[in-house]
Amino acid sequence: MSREDPQLRVRLPQELKNNIKESAKLNRRSINAEIVTRLSHTFQTDNKNSIDNELAIQRNISNITESLLQAELPEYVATLSKLIMTDAYIEKICLIAREQAEKDWKERLK
Repeated sequence: MSREDPQLRVRLPQELKNNIKESAKLNRRSINAEIVTRLSHTFQTDNKNSIDNELAIQRNISNITESLLQAELPEYVATLSKLIMTDAYIEKICLIAREQAEKDWKERLK
């Protein structure tokens, strides 16, 4: 840190100032360095907690999605399989339609 960095005047309770002073002495830092280190650490912790919370939310969303898929996917696939026309099914429908058309044509020619 240099003297060109912004300065901030702060009012602190005497007990807190004493705690910072003792901690700085134990950590062999200046009071300023102790305050900067401790403040920086709180922001890192806040950021980590935020990331942990986001991960927990994503896990919950993933679990809910998986549960819904397991519950609803089989029925959805069954419904789709009934609606999808396979080549064999289309051929069968065409054959039935052709037979019906021939039958109707013969009826008209009588």
